[in-house]
Amino acid sequence: MRKESFIRRYCKRMRFILGIFTLLWLFIPNAYAQSPDEDQLWAKWINNLIPYLKWPTPHNPLIVCTVGRGHVDEFLRASIKTEEAAAEKQGKKLTPIQVLAQTTKSSFKECNVLYVSISETDVVENIVDKLNDRPVVTVSAIPSFALRGGMIEFMRQDGKPFRINSKQIYQTGMTINADLLAISENVGN
Repeated sequence: MRKESFIRRYCKRMRFILGIFTLLWLFIPNAYAQSPDEDQLWAKWINNLIPYLKWPTPHNPLIVCTVGRGHVDEFLRASIKTEEAAAEKQGKKLTPIQVLAQTTKSSFKECNVLYVSISETDVVENIVDKLNDRPVVTVSAIPSFALRGGMIEFMRQDGKPFRINSKQIYQTGMTINADLLAISENVGN
């Protein structure tokens, strides 16, 4: 009898502890989570940055890759579709853009632009190192991204909207429009 009551109390405590952990998991926000509004903003910024960048060789289609959690790839596809429809109505022809979701295990060989989600904060250097001076524009909203080897960092505070590591960009044979540099904080001169 005594053993049975001990087992019941033990099971009851374990259910209680499991319930607490479940509630914490459900209700405490992930430190690396981004809101859909931010993902939508980053997608628009990526789409708007592309005309200000020039690769050593033209690409058709231009391939934008995303790595990490979030919905930037979905919002980017929608933004591109909207822009293509508007250009078609005006009789303009845009460079086709394809969007691919990647994993951190990818080599990113097919990418021309690589968006690194804030969920990948701990592996930024590994991702940047994989590119090995290839002309792949790396963009992210990770704080200090440009200082950690990335090319374009979306800034969250007032002031300049971007931090650009121009040294990283020029090292790959790419060029960046002076107008974009003028509105950005430039690191890595």
